[in-house]
Amino acid sequence: MIRERPALPGPRLGLAVLYYQTGQIDKSVAAYEELVMVFPEHVTAWYNLATIRLDLRDTEAAVEALTRCLELKPDHVHAMFSLGLAYQEVKRFDDARRQFEHLVGVAPEFSPARLQFGIELERHGEIEQAVDQFRQASQLAPGDAIPRQYLERLTRKGDTEAGVAESENDAPVQSTESD
Repeated sequence: MIRERPALPGPRLGLAVLYYQTGQIDKSVAAYEELVMVFPEHVTAWYNLATIRLDLRDTEAAVEALTRCLELKPDHVHAMFSLGLAYQEVKRFDDARRQFEHLVGVAPEFSPARLQFGIELERHGEIEQAVDQFRQASQLAPGDAIPRQYLERLTRKGDTEAGVAESENDAPVQSTESD
């Protein structure tokens, strides 16, 4: 018996993307689910499905899809980042901390990972390490006000409460871009 090979994933992927772009989210999800059933090693389909699931607040399904995506492509930076955010959403903060710590090791120049790792470090009471992550995120993305805000809040708080302050050798964070 000759087995038929399924059609290439391109047209199915295109249809799933088109549904998403035209606001037909339910159809897009169904198309991505069909695509990953027929092509279970299609990394982009798993990642896109996870992203939609996150948008729909179907976080557990997003975690499953992101986990599968990372099984197929362990160095997928955006999947690692999204998985950390998903863990935060379902209050799996220890998992989120580990995920962002791993991501910072894999992609140290990815400032959003440093920001989120800093948030998790602060949540876990590791203030000095959090300050370091916020400082590095600020340096990597000088136009991004959010890491600076976290850094300023913690260093002010540290001056009065925990003794965490910028050292005299650290230059203040300056931005030439508007916030």
